[in-house]
Amino acid sequence: MAVFHNGSGINPGSGNPFGSGGNPYGSSGNPYGGGGNPFGGGSFGGGSWNPQMSGRNYTQKRETKFAFVLLFASLIGAVIFFLIGEFIYKTLIVNINSIVFMGIYFAVLGLVLAVCLLIAARICKFEFSVKSIIVSGICILLLFILGMFFEFLYELNFTEAVIVKDRYVFAIDNSASMEQNDPGQKRIEAVKQLLEDKEADTEFAVYSFAQEIQCIREMGTVSEGFGDLTLVPSGGTPIVGVLTQIQEDMESGALPYEEGTQIILLTDGYATDSGLFNYRINGVLNDLKKLKVSVSTVGLGSVDENFLNNISGKTGGLSVTTDNVNELSSAVASAVRTVRADRNLLSARAQAGLNWLYGIMRIVFIAILGIICIGIKVTMTDESVNAPLLIVSSIIGSCMGAVVIEVGLNLFLTELLARLLLVILIYLTITTIERIINLLSGIGSLSRL
Repeated sequence: MAVFHNGSGINPGSGNPFGSGGNPYGSSGNPYGGGGNPFGGGSFGGGSWNPQMSGRNYTQKRETKFAFVLLFASLIGAVIFFLIGEFIYKTLIVNINSIVFMGIYFAVLGLVLAVCLLIAARICKFEFSVKSIIVSGICILLLFILGMFFEFLYELNFTEAVIVKDRYVFAIDNSASMEQNDPGQKRIEAVKQLLEDKEADTEFAVYSFAQEIQCIREMGTVSEGFGDLTLVPSGGTPIVGVLTQIQEDMESGALPYEEGTQIILLTDGYATDSGLFNYRINGVLNDLKKLKVSVSTVGLGSVDENFLNNISGKTGGLSVTTDNVNELSSAVASAVRTVRADRNLLSARAQAGLNWLYGIMRIVFIAILGIICIGIKVTMTDESVNAPLLIVSSIIGSCMGAVVIEVGLNLFLTELLARLLLVILIYLTITTIERIINLLSGIGSLSRL
């Protein structure tokens, strides 16, 4: 005997062996569920399709993609501008007025940033109005004008300048490589030739550095003669060691000196005692700067130019290089300063007087220039981007960059590395943190599969 159940199933009372409603698939008349949507309720889910939720997910994915592309573009742009900026710095800083140069440098910084972010936005299919382009152009113009104005203020002298003296300490490389690079000891002849044109009361001393560091001619006048300056090459190239020895001898009185004394360092190779990232040199350079003594460098052949530029830049000296040993005399003569050292917003500062004031000026000026770049960043995004986070992160990055280039140059960074970090921090563009972290975590998870 068959048993019939009562309810929504088979019901003899309804006159329909398939259930209520006369529909073999259920009360909704839909084989896929009751929501009217094959992906909503019924057999494939417990709810109905929500077009608002779908749109929100699309927007979030779009924002995540743009945040990642924008961050990546800003970092790539920083590297591109750093390379362009260094080329501009090395070619224009000596050929045009330094005030005009600084305006050009920061205007190009803004232009490259705008182009990179524009490309990133186009990749994400954002549309821009003419107004956005105009705002970016105004920001670039401001960078040019304020870059010049701030450089003008930074170059003003609020203290008495150190007078450069005709008083020299020559530090001559005597490492083993000199036996091949300068077998005729033309480096000694270059020193003699320079001093022959000086007044008889001009004072000088000579140190040699290699396996041993020696003072081979004590401080005395040209009229006293040169003595025996013959060198026998051997050992490495302890540049940090010889500068430290000179600085200690000056402080102890073993090497008489005056403010404005010039050290001329002549070398043909890389320092063998500078440590990782050449960090050991910075301490002695700061000490020499406090003594108001400059160090100019003459490089012969294959030398570490960035290292030598760091030495001269932080002490107010000059850097000269030559590949021809026969040109050493003119190179040494070119390394001798006749006027005080200049300064600019992007390089090490040799000025000792009111150092704190110039430090504050540089931090404030560069922070303002970095903050102006926020205008470019905002115009290259749309309303979906977290504008407050972009603005706050950019302000923090610009201020950090300003502090890095000021404090870093005075403590341990080379000029090259300091400028690189400055550009990266100014360019850094963050529109969302959580989604970038999630995306990076997802990429990391996929790479581990």
